Amino acid sequence: MRVLPAHDRVVLAPNVRFLDPLPLKSSWEPGLELRLAFLSRIDRKKNLDFALRVLRGLPFPITFDIYGPISDANYWSECQSLIEQMPSNINVRHLGAIEQCRVAPTLEKYDGMFFPTRGENYGHAIVDALAAGIPAIISDQTPWRDLESSCAGRSLPLDAPAPFVSAITELYNADFDQRQKLRLGARRLAEQIVSESCAVELTREMFRRVLVSQQPSVGSALLTSKMWRGDEPEAKR
Repeated sequence: MRVLPAHDRVVLAPNVRFLDPLPLKSSWEPGLELRLAFLSRIDRKKNLDFALRVLRGLPFPITFDIYGPISDANYWSECQSLIEQMPSNINVRHLGAIEQCRVAPTLEKYDGMFFPTRGENYGHAIVDALAAGIPAIISDQTPWRDLESSCAGRSLPLDAPAPFVSAITELYNADFDQRQKLRLGARRLAEQIVSESCAVELTREMFRRVLVSQQPSVGSALLTSKMWRGDEPEAKR
């Protein structure tokens, strides 16, 4: 309250995202396993079981790392049963929740994000993946339904697993130049998303409205700004 005058209004600004700088050089080498990440809380809506069913039919080596807390224990038990049935070439690991400050440096080590969610209003985890320079293979139940045109991944319908199988196989077979193109496409799309967002200007306007207020209240002011980054608060990721 030393900087902003007290007043009696609640002012809400949207999420503000900042992109971390990162090296956009793929570490791919021929013959290596495909490294895929899943970043979300473990809940039926996020469709992890569908992802596992897709992966178990693929013949090449894959490491599939799952990041996120378990919000539905019964659903996680179903997923564990699927994991136990995985063939030896598919390595699945649940690595728990991840702090937001570690998201970018963690994701940039992967070849792609595999997230066939049943529905997202925004999908912060998807934008996190794109910002980290990795292509996203996702469902068409998010706002990001045209990743193909940006060379940033694939957005596919959930009515059959075959398109996801094809997309992951295509990523595995991509050579160094193709993977580098995908990484650059993903990063550029993230930059476009941020540049076209009005969140920064709305946040500035929030502070302007408070600063010019001429009607201070007797009580304390409440100023709310959602400035954290990510799919949702860490406790629910």
